[in-house]
Amino acid sequence: MVRAVLSVTLSGAVWIGRVSRTNPEAEYRLLSGLPTGSGAIEVGEVAADDSAAAAAAVEDDQSVESFELLGSGPDRAIALYRTTDRKLYGLTLGAGVPPEYPVVAVDGRARMEFTTTREGVRRVVETLREREIEHELLSLTDSDTGSSVELLSDRQREVVATAIEQGYYEIPRDGTLGDVADELGIDTSTASDIIRRAEATLVDWHFDVTGPP
Repeated sequence: MVRAVLSVTLSGAVWIGRVSRTNPEAEYRLLSGLPTGSGAIEVGEVAADDSAAAAAAVEDDQSVESFELLGSGPDRAIALYRTTDRKLYGLTLGAGVPPEYPVVAVDGRARMEFTTTREGVRRVVETLREREIEHELLSLTDSDTGSSVELLSDRQREVVATAIEQGYYEIPRDGTLGDVADELGIDTSTASDIIRRAEATLVDWHFDVTGPP
Protein backbone atom coordinates (compact mmCIF):
# COMPACT_ATOMS: atom_id res chain seq x y z
CA MET A 1 0.00 0.00 0.00
CA VAL A 2 1.09 3.56 -0.66
CA ARG A 3 0.00 6.92 0.69
CA ALA A 4 -0.50 9.73 -1.81
CA VAL A 5 -1.02 13.41 -1.02
CA LEU A 6 -2.45 15.56 -3.82
CA SER A 7 -3.22 19.23 -4.16
CA VAL A 8 -6.37 19.67 -6.26
CA THR A 9 -7.66 22.97 -7.65
CA LEU A 10 -11.36 23.39 -6.87
CA SER A 11 -13.61 25.15 -9.33
CA GLY A 12 -16.07 27.82 -8.27
CA ALA A 13 -18.82 25.23 -8.71
CA VAL A 14 -17.59 23.40 -5.59
CA TRP A 15 -18.84 25.18 -2.48
CA ILE A 16 -15.66 24.82 -0.46
CA GLY A 17 -13.74 26.17 -3.44
CA ARG A 18 -15.92 29.29 -3.48
CA VAL A 19 -15.82 29.84 0.27
CA SER A 20 -12.08 29.28 0.65
CA ARG A 21 -11.36 31.78 -2.11
CA THR A 22 -13.41 34.46 -0.37
CA ASN A 23 -11.33 33.83 2.77
CA PRO A 24 -7.89 32.96 1.35
CA GLU A 25 -6.12 33.18 4.72
CA ALA A 26 -8.48 30.67 6.36
CA GLU A 27 -8.01 26.89 6.42
CA TYR A 28 -11.22 24.93 5.88
CA ARG A 29 -11.15 21.30 7.00
CA LEU A 30 -13.82 18.80 6.08
CA LEU A 31 -13.68 16.45 9.07
CA SER A 32 -16.38 14.05 7.88
CA GLY A 33 -19.10 13.92 5.29
CA LEU A 34 -22.03 11.78 4.27
CA PRO A 35 -23.33 12.20 0.71
CA THR A 36 -27.11 12.03 0.50
CA GLY A 37 -29.52 11.86 -2.39
CA SER A 38 -29.85 15.64 -2.47
CA GLY A 39 -26.44 16.76 -1.24
CA ALA A 40 -24.31 16.02 1.79
CA ILE A 41 -24.23 16.31 5.58
CA GLU A 42 -20.82 17.43 6.78
CA VAL A 43 -18.84 18.37 9.85
CA GLY A 44 -16.29 21.04 9.11
CA GLU A 45 -13.70 23.05 10.98
CA VAL A 46 -12.23 26.39 10.06
CA ALA A 47 -8.97 27.82 11.39
CA ALA A 48 -8.56 31.56 10.88
CA ASP A 49 -7.64 34.74 12.70
CA ASP A 50 -11.33 35.64 12.54
CA SER A 51 -13.03 32.26 12.85
CA ALA A 52 -16.49 33.80 13.22
CA ALA A 53 -16.28 35.53 9.84
CA ALA A 54 -14.78 32.45 8.16
CA ALA A 55 -17.54 30.23 9.57
CA ALA A 56 -20.21 32.75 8.57
CA ALA A 57 -18.98 32.46 4.98
CA VAL A 58 -19.93 28.77 5.10
CA GLU A 59 -23.35 29.48 6.59
CA ASP A 60 -24.01 32.16 3.96
CA ASP A 61 -23.00 30.06 0.97
CA GLN A 62 -25.82 29.51 -1.50
CA SER A 63 -25.55 25.72 -1.22
CA VAL A 64 -25.84 25.50 2.58
CA GLU A 65 -29.39 24.70 3.70
CA SER A 66 -28.80 24.37 7.44
CA PHE A 67 -25.92 25.30 9.72
CA GLU A 68 -25.26 24.57 13.40
CA LEU A 69 -22.22 25.93 15.18
CA LEU A 70 -20.89 23.18 17.46
CA GLY A 71 -18.06 25.09 19.04
CA SER A 72 -15.95 28.17 18.48
CA GLY A 73 -12.96 30.12 19.71
CA PRO A 74 -11.07 33.19 18.54
CA ASP A 75 -9.18 31.28 15.86
CA ARG A 76 -11.20 28.07 15.35
CA ALA A 77 -14.81 27.00 14.79
CA ILE A 78 -16.54 23.65 14.19
CA ALA A 79 -19.96 23.30 12.60
CA LEU A 80 -22.46 20.74 11.35
CA TYR A 81 -24.18 21.70 8.13
CA ARG A 82 -26.20 20.35 5.24
CA THR A 83 -25.28 21.34 1.70
CA THR A 84 -26.92 20.67 -1.64
CA ASP A 85 -23.47 20.51 -3.24
CA ARG A 86 -21.84 17.08 -3.42
CA LYS A 87 -19.38 17.91 -6.21
CA LEU A 88 -16.39 17.49 -3.91
CA TYR A 89 -17.21 13.78 -3.64
CA GLY A 90 -17.34 13.48 -7.40
CA LEU A 91 -13.82 14.75 -8.06
CA THR A 92 -12.36 11.25 -8.02
CA LEU A 93 -15.59 9.39 -8.75
CA GLY A 94 -14.78 6.51 -11.05
CA ALA A 95 -11.36 5.90 -9.53
CA GLY A 96 -12.96 3.90 -6.73
CA VAL A 97 -10.61 5.46 -4.18
CA PRO A 98 -12.22 8.00 -1.83
CA PRO A 99 -9.99 10.56 -0.11
CA GLU A 100 -9.40 10.33 3.61
CA TYR A 101 -10.53 12.91 6.14
CA PRO A 102 -9.73 15.62 6.79
CA VAL A 103 -9.86 17.22 3.35
CA VAL A 104 -8.21 20.61 3.78
CA ALA A 105 -8.98 23.58 1.51
CA VAL A 106 -7.08 26.86 1.38
CA ASP A 107 -7.72 29.56 -1.21
CA GLY A 108 -9.40 27.27 -3.71
CA ARG A 109 -7.01 24.34 -3.43
CA ALA A 110 -7.78 21.13 -1.55
CA ARG A 111 -5.24 18.82 0.01
CA MET A 112 -6.41 15.23 -0.38
CA GLU A 113 -4.79 12.10 1.00
CA PHE A 114 -5.32 8.55 -0.24
CA THR A 115 -4.07 5.24 1.13
CA THR A 116 -4.39 2.64 -1.58
CA THR A 117 -2.39 0.57 -4.03
CA ARG A 118 -0.12 2.04 -6.68
CA GLU A 119 -2.81 1.15 -9.20
CA GLY A 120 -5.34 3.04 -7.09
CA VAL A 121 -3.19 6.17 -7.11
CA ARG A 122 -2.78 5.81 -10.86
CA ARG A 123 -6.57 5.69 -11.28
CA VAL A 124 -7.05 8.80 -9.14
CA VAL A 125 -4.49 10.76 -11.14
CA GLU A 126 -5.88 9.54 -14.47
CA THR A 127 -9.43 10.49 -13.38
CA LEU A 128 -8.35 14.01 -12.49
CA ARG A 129 -6.40 14.32 -15.72
CA GLU A 130 -9.30 13.10 -17.85
CA ARG A 131 -11.60 15.63 -16.20
CA GLU A 132 -9.02 18.36 -16.77
CA ILE A 133 -8.86 19.14 -13.06
CA GLU A 134 -5.60 20.84 -12.16
CA HIS A 135 -3.70 18.81 -9.61
CA GLU A 136 -0.25 18.16 -8.21
CA LEU A 137 1.11 15.05 -6.56
CA LEU A 138 2.79 16.38 -3.43
CA SER A 139 4.10 13.11 -2.05
CA LEU A 140 3.95 9.38 -2.59
CA THR A 141 5.21 7.15 0.19
CA ASP A 142 4.97 3.62 1.46
CA SER A 143 2.09 3.58 3.95
CA ASP A 144 3.83 1.04 6.21
CA THR A 145 7.22 2.71 6.54
CA GLY A 146 6.20 6.29 5.80
CA SER A 147 9.01 6.59 3.28
CA SER A 148 9.86 5.81 -0.30
CA VAL A 149 13.54 5.27 0.45
CA GLU A 150 13.08 1.53 0.92
CA LEU A 151 13.42 1.44 -2.86
CA LEU A 152 17.09 2.29 -2.41
CA SER A 153 19.97 0.14 -1.30
CA ASP A 154 21.64 0.80 2.05
CA ARG A 155 24.58 2.41 0.26
CA GLN A 156 22.32 4.62 -1.84
CA ARG A 157 20.43 5.75 1.27
CA GLU A 158 23.70 6.57 3.01
CA VAL A 159 25.01 8.66 0.12
CA VAL A 160 21.72 10.47 -0.51
CA ALA A 161 21.35 11.22 3.22
CA THR A 162 24.87 12.65 3.24
CA ALA A 163 24.06 14.74 0.16
CA ILE A 164 21.05 16.19 1.97
CA GLU A 165 23.15 16.95 5.06
CA GLN A 166 25.82 18.64 2.95
CA GLY A 167 23.24 20.89 1.25
CA TYR A 168 23.57 19.27 -2.16
CA TYR A 169 19.80 19.49 -2.73
CA GLU A 170 19.38 23.03 -1.37
CA ILE A 171 18.32 25.82 -3.74
CA PRO A 172 20.71 27.46 -4.30
CA ARG A 173 23.02 24.50 -3.76
CA ASP A 174 25.15 24.79 -0.63
CA GLY A 175 27.16 21.59 -1.07
CA THR A 176 28.91 19.91 -3.98
CA LEU A 177 29.51 16.33 -4.99
CA GLY A 178 33.05 16.87 -3.77
CA ASP A 179 31.73 17.73 -0.31
CA VAL A 180 29.63 14.56 -0.30
CA ALA A 181 32.56 12.45 -1.47
CA ASP A 182 34.92 13.96 1.12
CA GLU A 183 32.45 13.30 3.93
CA LEU A 184 32.13 9.66 2.90
CA GLY A 185 35.78 9.13 1.96
CA ILE A 186 35.00 8.10 -1.63
CA ASP A 187 35.78 9.43 -5.11
CA THR A 188 33.60 12.21 -6.51
CA SER A 189 32.78 10.05 -9.52
CA THR A 190 31.60 7.26 -7.24
CA ALA A 191 29.39 9.62 -5.27
CA SER A 192 27.96 11.01 -8.50
CA ASP A 193 27.18 7.55 -9.86
CA ILE A 194 25.45 6.39 -6.67
CA ILE A 195 23.35 9.56 -6.44
CA ARG A 196 22.33 9.38 -10.11
CA ARG A 197 21.25 5.75 -9.76
CA ALA A 198 19.27 6.53 -6.60
CA GLU A 199 17.57 9.48 -8.25
CA ALA A 200 16.74 7.40 -11.32
CA THR A 201 15.14 4.71 -9.13
CA LEU A 202 12.95 7.25 -7.33
CA VAL A 203 11.94 9.05 -10.52
CA ASP A 204 11.06 5.77 -12.27
CA TRP A 205 8.95 4.73 -9.28
CA HIS A 206 7.15 8.09 -9.23
CA PHE A 207 6.26 8.11 -12.90
CA ASP A 208 5.27 4.44 -12.89
CA VAL A 209 2.39 5.59 -10.71
CA THR A 210 1.60 9.07 -12.05
CA GLY A 211 2.41 8.61 -15.71
CA PRO A 212 3.56 11.43 -18.00
CA PRO A 213 2.29 14.97 -17.35
